[in-house]
Amino acid sequence: MSTSQKEFVLEERNGYVSVPGIDPYTGKRRTIYISRDTIRFWLKTHGPGRLLDLNEIVIPSLERPRAVFSGLRDFPDRATDVDDSNSLGYISRPKFRIDWKTSTRIHGESRRLLLAAINENWVLYGWFMVDPDPVDSDLPVDHEVRFEQKLL
Repeated sequence: MSTSQKEFVLEERNGYVSVPGIDPYTGKRRTIYISRDTIRFWLKTHGPGRLLDLNEIVIPSLERPRAVFSGLRDFPDRATDVDDSNSLGYISRPKFRIDWKTSTRIHGESRRLLLAAINENWVLYGWFMVDPDPVDSDLPVDHEVRFEQKLL
């Protein structure tokens, strides 16, 4: 790992690791959790590149989202069966992406946005890339129908 990359120490408790995030209701820092079983699922189904993506892109984005929405609709990449209507969607614009197959950084694709899904218990359960809205490039395309309400 290069010295320019931030290394996260994931504290584990009761099968969950803790990562820093922002609470869109208060604007203050709060803990977000990731199930150890879900991490194993991602590793098994997508390989180590998915975990590098989690560490270098997803976790940092939870502290600095461009927007947060409540009431996700039609979330395609679930590791668990979750009622998305009670979930939050954290939106950010990564400076690079990780190729899951080769575990390498790919720069120059900063046009796309990251959507990270957090359930009502503050557990991260998935993420994927979305195209930006043509009018407001900090928001996902079709955000009016993809989410119930913008919180932040």
